[in-house]
Amino acid sequence: MCMTETYFIKYQELYSHTGMRWLNVDCSELHVLGWQENCTNWIEWSRGFHPSTARLARKLWQENRMVIHSCYSQIPTVNIWQGFDKLLAYTSKTVAQIPPTHHYVCMNFTMRPHRAYLIERLAVEQVFELGRISWGDREPPMDAGILNQLELKRQKKYRCEAPWIEEDDEEQWQLPPLHDMPSPPMSVWADTAFNLVTETHHNKEGSIVTEKIWQPMWHARPVLCNGPVNVHQHLIDNGYRLMEDIDYSFDSIRDERARVERLAQQVAKLCKRFSPEQIVKRNREVSLHNQRRIYQQVLEEGMPWAVTAPGHCSPGAAGMREHLIGVWHAIRNSRR
Repeated sequence: MCMTETYFIKYQELYSHTGMRWLNVDCSELHVLGWQENCTNWIEWSRGFHPSTARLARKLWQENRMVIHSCYSQIPTVNIWQGFDKLLAYTSKTVAQIPPTHHYVCMNFTMRPHRAYLIERLAVEQVFELGRISWGDREPPMDAGILNQLELKRQKKYRCEAPWIEEDDEEQWQLPPLHDMPSPPMSVWADTAFNLVTETHHNKEGSIVTEKIWQPMWHARPVLCNGPVNVHQHLIDNGYRLMEDIDYSFDSIRDERARVERLAQQVAKLCKRFSPEQIVKRNREVSLHNQRRIYQQVLEEGMPWAVTAPGHCSPGAAGMREHLIGVWHAIRNSRR
């Protein structure tokens, strides 16, 4: 293979035997699409690779012949493109405009401490039953003592729903596997007034925004986020507007548990003050603004070099690039 040529591989393929052949190249550059966002160093990133794969990848990295592309990383040499998750979040489905019966939807697939604590605090604030909450395990992730006190005091059953996976042949822009990046559960969203998003990260430095925030914005849905410090300020800085009737002073609190507690208090005040239908109406202008803004931002940013540049692609990289290009053109041609 020629030293002047460029190669692309999908990150997940490095875990497989076929990934080896893409590292055994005398290429000028090997571009890796994707990155484990929690990784802070090379050892963490290559954990799970076959030892020979890890050695070859490290060699290319040290020789400055490997470039990693991701939506976020704490490693400064990783090439960041936040628009990646905006495209992954797009769906061809639409949410029915019907009067909602619940105040919020809170989707939790992977178990993380800040997600479990938010669910616990929503119960303490007596707004657990006002939302639709999913959890990887049906039992609510609460401290047993707190759960017992809640049930004894109010004689209510606190039970999360299983993660909603709606398989629908009408979805055109599903990047497989389905359980890794499911499209929004439209029937559940239609039944709720706003999305209480529990982001992937809660204690990382920097404003980390993933597809979880962008998905409801594509559908002109109000959004409130349980995420890292100043995540709402990050949205403002990028031209987005925030939900009405919320005191966002919690956004800058650095103590993780205190930030969740204050967020839950704001959710409780909102839900006890307004009906689901009132929340939708009061936030309609904000939601439409954010939908227009995400369309504008994606189209202005365009497609990054790593998606459109000529080069040799592994099967995974070819599929990902084709998917992202297709989504971008669908967004450009959309009449939403």
